[in-house]
Amino acid sequence: MTQSGALGMRWPTFANLSMARHAPRSCRDTPYRSQLGEDRFLAKYFFRDETWRCFHGGGRCSNVTPTYLELGAHDGSEFSNTHYFANRLGWDGLLIEAVPGSCAKLKRNRPEAVVACGAVCDEVGHITFMVSGAISGAKKMGMSQEHLDAWSRGRHRFHSMRVPCAPLADILRVAGFTFVDFLSLDVEEQESAVLETVNFRAFAFGVALIELADKSKALKVRERFAGDDRARAILRDQGYRFVQRVRLNELWVNPNVTWAVAGAERVLADPEAAQVSHSQLRSEVPC
Repeated sequence: MTQSGALGMRWPTFANLSMARHAPRSCRDTPYRSQLGEDRFLAKYFFRDETWRCFHGGGRCSNVTPTYLELGAHDGSEFSNTHYFANRLGWDGLLIEAVPGSCAKLKRNRPEAVVACGAVCDEVGHITFMVSGAISGAKKMGMSQEHLDAWSRGRHRFHSMRVPCAPLADILRVAGFTFVDFLSLDVEEQESAVLETVNFRAFAFGVALIELADKSKALKVRERFAGDDRARAILRDQGYRFVQRVRLNELWVNPNVTWAVAGAERVLADPEAAQVSHSQLRSEVPC
């Protein structure tokens, strides 16, 4: 695939830049794939029928294909927050994954998406990533030693690798995304560092699920995830509004997007919105 712009031939390596929107979807009867039912939650409160794209008052409905952005996309299938929207609802989007082996699977599993193989960092180059199965990240971007120790203790071993990287602003520019309806950001304590590389004058989202620590937990956890407060500050400074926690994530919406505000109101009006059990949220429909 070709690359363009200031990134030249260094990185990212893109797949499907021109053909993604014409690729067949893997399964129109695809089940929900998120780890804890996050995709089903979003479908219920935000994207439950076609009317979510209609403007209030004017009766006009958008015919533009909805889009997503998922960082930490892994293989695009297991625990994916966007697989359902792509393959069941026909959305287009951008998937970013740093680990080469996972990104190779990602390109095979998600031909409908633009795929960027590499990490996000503050300037174009390379970064050292620690990898253990589906868990990966860079200390330089905020992943703590405590997080590595907690994951590896007695079960997993990490190995390091150098991966190419670029600011998210550059990746979005080359891929051609200025707005996505849904942003999924789960990058193992690196969320604030990723958001710091976004040019919010050139990019916006409607609704986002961002994995940030629950501040009601123990002091030790709050100290360990101090970077999460930076992520919250960035979002607030850009005008985004926090709605509530959804499992391991925080739900944020764009107050300038009518359907996003309407979805947030449905969430807040339903006392069971953030308390549905794992078994109720997950779907086991085979594909």
